[in-house]
Formats: sequence, C-alpha cells, structure tokens
Amino acid sequence: MGTLRKYLMNASVLTSLLSGLQSLRAQRKAPKDWRTWLGWFAWALTTAVAIGTVRINSIEERKPESLRKPKTATGPNIIKKQKK
Repeated sequence: MGTLRKYLMNASVLTSLLSGLQSLRAQRKAPKDWRTWLGWFAWALTTAVAIGTVRINSIEERKPESLRKPKTATGPNIIKKQKK
C-alpha cells in the first residue's frame, strides 16, 4: 500500500476527518464558547489516535513474523501442578 493511501483509506481516519467537517459546519451556527473549543480539542485527539493507530499497524506489518505480537490475546498461561 502507498504511503498516503494507507491513511486515507483507513476507516478510523476517514471517520475522524468527516466528523471534523461536521464540527466545522456546526461551529458556524454556534456561539464561540468553551464548548466549541472542547469539541475541537476532542476532534484533534481523535484524529491523532486514528493516525497513530495506522502508523503502529504499518510498523507491525513490516516486522518479521518472529517479532510480531499475537493479534489476539492468548489468555493466562495456567499449568496445573500434578500431585505426587
């Protein structure tokens, strides 16, 4: 996948960008108070997390199979002790 394409085609990044457009439309009608700034701050954090997630997944894909973390949780490693 291309460098920019992996970000633009990711559902979380797309959703974050579309929510930013919705916030921009809502801001035109709303008064500029602390709630407006809080909404933009939340949008910025959401976008940063979405981009960071794509970045981490990209790095994980490039690692050799032996160094990758398992995709699912393996659960606790419980070994029953045998009685003698």
